[in-house]
Order: sequence, then C-alpha cells, then structure tokens
Amino acid sequence: MPPKSTAMVYGLLSGQAVSNINGAHLIFQDKRIRGFHLMKWFPLKNNWELYSLWKTCAEMVRTTLSSKISNVFEYENAVEGIEYYLKN
Repeated sequence: MPPKSTAMVYGLLSGQAVSNINGAHLIFQDKRIRGFHLMKWFPLKNNWELYSLWKTCAEMVRTTLSSKISNVFEYENAVEGIEYYLKN
C-alpha cells in the first residue's frame, strides 16, 4: 500500500481476523484500515447513483470480471462441497 492510502475490509469469508498489520506503517506512513458494510452504504445513495453503479457492474461482469470454478457439487453432496471449500 502506498503512503496515505486506505485499505477497505469488506468481507470475512475465512472467518479469520485481519492480521499481519505493521503498526509503524499506520503511524509513519499515514495508512488507514476501514471497514465497509454494504447494507449501511446503500441508504446513503440515491436511486440514480445506485442505478448507475448497477449498470457499471453489469457491464464489468459481462466484459471484464471472471471467476475460476474449481469444483462443482450436486445438492446431494453439499457436505462434501462445504468440506472442500473449507480446505481450499
């Protein structure tokens, strides 16, 4: 992170605490860490802003963003799928 920057923490799927933070960087390089809760952010935006954001995101999903699917599990094998997720 460059000096005077802010890291936004917005997801904790691992269930683990945010760690490996160098306190000297926070103090001497003026870095910040903030939490972001989407459901608290939505009411701060008007309908036009939300629509514009939705349009931008939809276009990015169509053209830019991607995700690698590492495995697929049938409903009957949900427990196996969860175990696989937790190991990876």
